[in-house]
Amino acid sequence: MASPMTGTDSNATSLWQTFVAYFAGPDVAGITTLIGTVASIVGLLFTIWVLFSVSAIRSHFLFAARIPQIIEALQENASAISKGLTEYDASTHLIEVELAKCAANLKNLSTKVKSRTRKSVLAVVIRIEHPGNLTGKDHVRGVYTALNGLIQELHNLTEDMKWSDTNG
Repeated sequence: MASPMTGTDSNATSLWQTFVAYFAGPDVAGITTLIGTVASIVGLLFTIWVLFSVSAIRSHFLFAARIPQIIEALQENASAISKGLTEYDASTHLIEVELAKCAANLKNLSTKVKSRTRKSVLAVVIRIEHPGNLTGKDHVRGVYTALNGLIQELHNLTEDMKWSDTNG
């Protein structure tokens, strides 16, 4: 019976065997391994860079989308606290509720800003939750003042965002 392999197939097989034998040799195999290792490390570094870039883009857009809404909620909190301060004795329960809402808004905000601004946000949260020596109206007035300062800082930050690519 005749062999199905023609002369061309035999030449292709021989060429393949020569190719494999060349790259399986000790000199070339070491170089090939080194090239593969370097390519893997470069790929890993590129993947890590992409991960950080995507994370930065995500936080930038989250900041740009949510911060104006949170600022508006904080302004409503500050307005309600201000109204409560004018008639403090009759509004203590309303003020307590508003302070709780304000603390929740601030905690939400703290996850969306970077460290410098986060410190300012958490300072107001601590002022709300731990009044220290201040009690009653003085405590609420201190929170109101700190809250308004933070709102202004956030306004400044959103204006700065229009000119830069970081979020404080």
